[in-house]
Amino acid sequence: MKIKWFTYSVLLYLMLASTWWTVLLFEKNESEYKAKKELIKIHQDLEEEQSLDNEYKRQKWMILGESLFLGGTLIAGMWLIYRGHKKEINSITQQNNFLLAITHELKSPISSIDLILQTLKSRKLNDESKNELIDTSLDELKRLEEMVENLLISAKNENSLTSLTNRARLSDIIFEMINELRREHPSIQLLFSSYINNEKEVLTDSRLFSIALKNIINNSIKYGENSMITVYLTAIDHFYKVSIADNGIGIKESEKSKIFNKFYRIGDEMTRQKKGSGLGLYIAKRVIQEHKGHIEVKDNLPKGTIFDIRIPILNE
Repeated sequence: MKIKWFTYSVLLYLMLASTWWTVLLFEKNESEYKAKKELIKIHQDLEEEQSLDNEYKRQKWMILGESLFLGGTLIAGMWLIYRGHKKEINSITQQNNFLLAITHELKSPISSIDLILQTLKSRKLNDESKNELIDTSLDELKRLEEMVENLLISAKNENSLTSLTNRARLSDIIFEMINELRREHPSIQLLFSSYINNEKEVLTDSRLFSIALKNIINNSIKYGENSMITVYLTAIDHFYKVSIADNGIGIKESEKSKIFNKFYRIGDEMTRQKKGSGLGLYIAKRVIQEHKGHIEVKDNLPKGTIFDIRIPILNE
């Protein structure tokens, strides 16, 4: 913070100094012009007078141009420092919020599992109760495993996440992933429709692609206001398009360019009610890009959000 304000002070001083020297140069140029003008009038040399006028104008524009260039450079420097500092502060804030969020997200299933184990250890329960607690514990472990997997994927550098050597049908991956989500969230309304005849395979990492789709659908569950979530599979030119639509609160236009950034979460940090780490959509975009695909977000009229994913069809 001290370095920032010291830099601002130096740049401000340079701007004031530049302005001061510009004024002095203008005054000096003006005084020299007037003095030479008087001498020329004595000799009555019209040609030399015209030459002096042209030189005076050239000097004036040169001083003004150099002053404006230097002033513009200093202003641009201050703006770049401000933007860089603001970006750094936002990044630090997002990372701190991410650490707080992920700590809470990890602690929640661990606490649940601990409580279940303590209950199983300290009480005599019938088989039905035991099975219910065990199932709950397995669900929490699954949730914990998914969070750790997301963290591991996001921690990898910008090199390739995987080599696409496997072939699979997108409808098979989607169908299996949706059945898994239905088991995890029995109350959600989740529909899958395929409009493809003679579906071809694509080059894919089924596990990573399933994680990407699941992250997007979990985002729709979080912000979908318990609305129906529909997954469509269609073919357009040389691509398969997967569309995930909900009728929830939607995404503001100003947020659409940011939601795929690492650690970014929708809404104000101070008033946000929804849980999350800010990694789900970031990972989804990375995985889809690894599949040579593309993802975009748009409004679902009259309200809600649609995520469109395009994956190239495998050429035989």
